[in-house]
Amino acid sequence: MADFKYELESLAITKCKLVIEYYKKYGRQPSNAHHNNELKKLGHWISVMRSAKVNESRGYIFYPIIQKMVEDAGFPYIFDKIDYNLHAAKICMEVIDYTKKNGFYPSTLNVDSNVRKLSYWLGRVRSANKGVGSSKMYSNLIQISVNEGLPHMFTEDWRDDLYKGV
Repeated sequence: MADFKYELESLAITKCKLVIEYYKKYGRQPSNAHHNNELKKLGHWISVMRSAKVNESRGYIFYPIIQKMVEDAGFPYIFDKIDYNLHAAKICMEVIDYTKKNGFYPSTLNVDSNVRKLSYWLGRVRSANKGVGSSKMYSNLIQISVNEGLPHMFTEDWRDDLYKGV
């Protein structure tokens, strides 16, 4: 039985090394929605380890050695649970800052890929606000946009914010 536990820990270490390599190369973790099947499995493993870390996983063990590995590599947050509300609020503020600086919302036609990503995010959230698509609308986003002077950011009347001056 001890050999089996050692094999599981060894497998976790191997997968963690792959995650760190990927993170160093691409600046993000592999997704469980990736088109490459091996990277998809690695992304799923990260999700399982996040749950195991907070004892929410059925039968999976989180090994402290892999947390130390990601900390030593400079990515201590890889196995932390994601607060999607906070993450969405951060992106919302990026869109608001961009809009206030430029006088218009981010466009999918922009040459800057980061601006295009903001635009795609905004479009998905607007759709979610209408109950369309698979994205989720977080209630705090509307409050943030109202507080920042863009009350129509997530509605069909979004142009009204721009005509009144941002």
